[in-house]
Amino acid sequence: MAVQITQNGITKTLPEAHEVNDRINHLLEKNGGIKVYATLNSFPKTGFSNLLYRAEDTDLLYCWSRINKRYEPIGNYGELPQIQVIHGGTAKGTTNK
Repeated sequence: MAVQITQNGITKTLPEAHEVNDRINHLLEKNGGIKVYATLNSFPKTGFSNLLYRAEDTDLLYCWSRINKRYEPIGNYGELPQIQVIHGGTAKGTTNK
């Protein structure tokens, strides 16, 4: 089950770790490659959707989205300060005040 995080009234659904791992493995099997660059800004202007890209400065993986025409992080959704509610399975959410 995916995890939902609500911050400032916006709810994001995050995949479970095994779903992220399966996506990475699928992309690697499909083409078998990771291109490494110093930073996200040094990536090519247009990427290939069958490759993974890694930024050395942050050590994050990205894939190119043909639909959104941008690099999208895989398994990292940035900092989420002041998380208000986390819903995970049958766990009860808590609110930070």
